[in-house]
Amino acid sequence: MRRSNYEPPMMRLLWWWGVDVPPPHFANFGRNLVFSGVPVGLGCAAGQFVANIILNKTTAVSWSACAVGLIYGFFMAAYYAYGARKHGIPRWHGFDGLLHGGDRT
Repeated sequence: MRRSNYEPPMMRLLWWWGVDVPPPHFANFGRNLVFSGVPVGLGCAAGQFVANIILNKTTAVSWSACAVGLIYGFFMAAYYAYGARKHGIPRWHGFDGLLHGGDRT
């Protein structure tokens, strides 16, 4: 499994800021949908907003940006759910960690 799969840039940024979120394969479907889809949707909305300014249009940012974020988030959540099932990865709340399982203390 690649590092970018178990430690994507968004998660590294959140961890650097001190936000305690589980890696994507340990998270549930809804959390992965939100953490994957919201940044993409906001980026699409910002892109449409800037394009409207450059083209001198007065139209509002369309719902298509939200739809793109939702669709992207859905497929990324499905990808992580498939990877977790394929590799037998438990949910974060059910994960005992290395120290508890092997009692290395």
